[in-house]
Amino acid sequence: MPPRARLAPTPLPYPPLAVGNQWIYVQSGRLAGEPFTVQVTGTGQFGSLTYYQLIGYSDTAAWVRYNAAGELVRYDPSDRLEKLWYPFAAADGFSYRSHVSEPCVQQASLRTRRGEVQVPVGAYGPHLAVEYGAGPCADAGFSEEVFVAGIGMVRRTSITIAGPRTGELAWARVNGVVIPGPELSFTVAIDRPKYVANLMPPVDPVASVPVLRAVMTARNTTGQPITLDFSSGQRYDLVIRDSRGQMVFQWSQGRAFTLALGQLILQGEQVFVEEIRLADRSGRVFPEGRYTLEAWLTTIGEKLFASMVPFQIQHVF
Repeated sequence: MPPRARLAPTPLPYPPLAVGNQWIYVQSGRLAGEPFTVQVTGTGQFGSLTYYQLIGYSDTAAWVRYNAAGELVRYDPSDRLEKLWYPFAAADGFSYRSHVSEPCVQQASLRTRRGEVQVPVGAYGPHLAVEYGAGPCADAGFSEEVFVAGIGMVRRTSITIAGPRTGELAWARVNGVVIPGPELSFTVAIDRPKYVANLMPPVDPVASVPVLRAVMTARNTTGQPITLDFSSGQRYDLVIRDSRGQMVFQWSQGRAFTLALGQLILQGEQVFVEEIRLADRSGRVFPEGRYTLEAWLTTIGEKLFASMVPFQIQHVF
């Protein structure tokens, strides 16, 4: 049996366990290696207990849960035993034997740190560090892991034959919330995958036409502002194409824009929203079928910031 930890007043989820949670880490070191992904892919029932399947965290897929003592434990179906990974609810300085890097079982200690830890997704503090002692494997196991409450592991330093290798959190989706790292991007999002036109008599020429809401987001969280140049007052455009690639709508058609040169300094986020009636100029709903919406920033020169999303139109009679 693993040692029992002295309980702290409020156990915290390091990491939160929910199907769909995902963490992506970038690595550095003498032999940095590729980014690696950790994700919760499902649940399983063993006896009367529910476990979460965690992939990418250790060498093999693991069934884990938090027990009543606030410990994160792994269940091994082969011997039907739970093995201690982390006593997260234990007091600061608590020492224990960790099976995370099994078969290289290591002695570990919990350390609460009040300062901030800086990783690609941001700076967080306070945080919890797990410090590992030397294990039975000379070139395997961990030297340190750092956790942030409600997010999970944000940094891991591994022992390798080529020296230490550190993985840091670059992107995460935790309980439905995305935690992005530094990025320069442009995306377009729509409010649904299918738009339904109600053509049951008597047809209302206004209400029968579905409306698509497009949200365009230009994001620069790299810490280095960039300047975008425009040849007019227009900042973006949108087109809709049918399944044959024929353009059936362009947002800028029939619109007037100032002819003065313009600039946009992109630092942080710039969001544009447009609502598009899915009908031709005569007011007739577009035919049933599959379509694509493309959006882009109308910067001078090449189409550098562009994004596309598919959708479907369905008629109901």
